[in-house]
Amino acid sequence: MRILVLYDGKLGHLSQSYGFAQLIASRFLGDVSVHTCSAKPRLKLLNKPLRKLAGLTPYLAFKTVLSSYHVEDALPDQTDIVISFGGNVVALNIALSQYWGAANIAIGNTYGLSPSLISVHATARGTAAANSVATGVALAKTDPGFCQRAGELLVHSAKAPLWTLLVGGDGSGYHYSEDDWQKLGQAMHSLSNRHGIRWLVSTSRRTHAKGVEILRRYATPQICEAAIWYGVSSTDSLDAYLGAGYRLFCTEDSMSMLSEAVAMSKPVVSLRPSETSTKRVHTAMLSHLEESGLIARESVDSVTMYQPRPFAPRRSYRAQLDDIYQQIADKLALPEFSATSDQRERSLTLLATH
Repeated sequence: MRILVLYDGKLGHLSQSYGFAQLIASRFLGDVSVHTCSAKPRLKLLNKPLRKLAGLTPYLAFKTVLSSYHVEDALPDQTDIVISFGGNVVALNIALSQYWGAANIAIGNTYGLSPSLISVHATARGTAAANSVATGVALAKTDPGFCQRAGELLVHSAKAPLWTLLVGGDGSGYHYSEDDWQKLGQAMHSLSNRHGIRWLVSTSRRTHAKGVEILRRYATPQICEAAIWYGVSSTDSLDAYLGAGYRLFCTEDSMSMLSEAVAMSKPVVSLRPSETSTKRVHTAMLSHLEESGLIARESVDSVTMYQPRPFAPRRSYRAQLDDIYQQIADKLALPEFSATSDQRERSLTLLATH
């Protein structure tokens, strides 16, 4: 099976789209190759007319839509499934799948496009349409086995158990004040002293410069094993931090970052600032993760008093992935999921080589 993952240059969109490809590859009983391609409309104003055009005569739509995109990577000659996230590439997704006669998966908003143009429409809660798949959780490109292996050196060299802190910033209805950053830094010290742990810290492009400055001041060598500061050259790997941390703390403004943590099947604590105004879909996803026992939610005000609890999700992340795959398999007439652990590992290894 050949899968094409389209994304608009945003790493969060790539992570979720690639997560679907990885889901299929790890459960499909056969060889799978995955090709990724970054593409952006030459003018965002063209998104709406391109979406209308995409479902017309395949050859005409393909040529016109393709010429309206800046495609950064070579497209394959043919594919079996096209996967994409978001409005910037959904027109290209449809044009390519129509031209090739391929199935397609569109994640998130499809902007009123006819369900007949989309084989699988994946959203958090699902819709009444026949092509709808309700995911409940956001998928991610995280490969837990790879991350565990990447983190082994950190675990063996550390003088204390490691907890990981993944930091985002303003966005998705969240705003972090200087006071929030101060409280988060203070919580790092309190939790390190109380539980005898050391931190692995990673900030991102969302993290405000003032937030980075404050956290760096608190992340002293006494409590911090290693850190990735956005904008500062580092050879450290975020995969290694995910693999090495026994508990994973993650600001909940970034659903893709939080999903990568959840995919590790470890205790995950989501963190929110004092000022939030989240969208309904984001809130619903967080509520589902919390109700499933996959995350514990804390504010930066309360996390100082966090007490570790046994990780016992009511429904495991892997079980939820199995449900999602079965929904997709039903829509695309894929073989029912019956892969063994060895077959899963083989498929994931194959996926990583393409």
